[in-house]
Amino acid sequence: MGNGAHQLVNPIYNIALGVNPAWLGMVLAGGRLFDAVIDPFVGNFSDNFRSRFGRRRPLIVAGAALCGIAFLLMFSMPRGWSPVAYIAYLSVCTFVYFTAYTLLAVPKAAMSIELTPDYHERTRVSAVGALFSPLGGMVAVWLFALTKLDIFADSIEGVKWVALGVGIYILLIGALPAYFVRERGYTQVQKQPKVGFVASLSALRRNTPLLLIGAAGMFIMTGLFTVFSLGLYLNIYYVNAGDTKVASIWHGATGTAYQLASILAAAPIGYIATKVGKRTALIGCVVVALVGTVAKWYCFTPSAPWLMFIPSILMGTGMAGFWVLTVAMMADVCDYEEVRSGIRREAMLTSVNTWIYKTGMSVAYFLSGLVLVWTGFSSHLGGDQAPATIMGMRILYTFVPAAALGLALICIWLYPINETKAYALRAELERLRRTRGV
Repeated sequence: MGNGAHQLVNPIYNIALGVNPAWLGMVLAGGRLFDAVIDPFVGNFSDNFRSRFGRRRPLIVAGAALCGIAFLLMFSMPRGWSPVAYIAYLSVCTFVYFTAYTLLAVPKAAMSIELTPDYHERTRVSAVGALFSPLGGMVAVWLFALTKLDIFADSIEGVKWVALGVGIYILLIGALPAYFVRERGYTQVQKQPKVGFVASLSALRRNTPLLLIGAAGMFIMTGLFTVFSLGLYLNIYYVNAGDTKVASIWHGATGTAYQLASILAAAPIGYIATKVGKRTALIGCVVVALVGTVAKWYCFTPSAPWLMFIPSILMGTGMAGFWVLTVAMMADVCDYEEVRSGIRREAMLTSVNTWIYKTGMSVAYFLSGLVLVWTGFSSHLGGDQAPATIMGMRILYTFVPAAALGLALICIWLYPINETKAYALRAELERLRRTRGV
């Protein structure tokens, strides 16, 4: 759900419909910024929500249904509209889509944190999740190629059928946790007093581990997504000389390699983290991603398109580690917060974490369209882009993420919860619960 829209917006609205990419960047930035702003509100609402089905599951079902419908509408635009009309239509659909996305994603993330209290089992649980989540990513990277199938008159017709399939997929798959996962510890939470939004948010300002994880994610997301679309454009207009159909196949293949690398890396990363600790393992994974992004400079070349697999595999491995380990670390942060404040608020903590890095993503999406314009790119030139345009794209696509990953490494280095501290927090937490009669 997170990647599907971004895989299709630029190819369809810019390349097929001719909408200015700077405008598209602003729309995506606005949607993600709104998504980031409402994350803590949804998190606090979920933590305080009480029903006979729990505090997470009803919200997950509602979010999945709305998200599936909104995705279909996002790419069901009529032909012949003006660019302004397309931007207005996309803006409305984007805001609805990311609202529904938050309604599903925040309670689901909180539910995953609640699954186990053990330090190492949290890593293993996160690793299992990382085995499955790339499967959705594999679908996403092929969406543009599916719109180019010969059974469709063009990609504008194709995207409507593709969006219908994705909408149904989201509706059915997104709600699975609500049907099959029980909420651990809900009886305990029912005895917990409800906490207002302002008081809860104010308390989290003093949670240093949370802020460091959030800042690392913000740097990485900003760096990657500011130049994310340049990868497809370099693939089309540099590596494949303007042939969108061939480039869409390479795009799908390298994206699949990224996701396969994520799947294959998840279990080894989880195992390594149990031996060296989450923080040390995470530093290693970010270094692998850093090597991968620098490799783009050498691997995007018309003489050997297959080299594009190398940065995809390295980035997939490194980013798999980031997601596996930060999710597991957030569970430890929740223990830290309960010891510190006496309140269990998984959804609020995860939503503030995502709020921090989604704000960075919003800035990135705003800049992404402008970056394309600044390079001098013009869709009317096809494969005849100016050499300076291609060079600008290559520099930005390689070195902006590299700088961001370097800043993230500093944040991770400063993160204070190691294995010894995590077990001490857990022991103190259980002692405090016993004194409260929980």
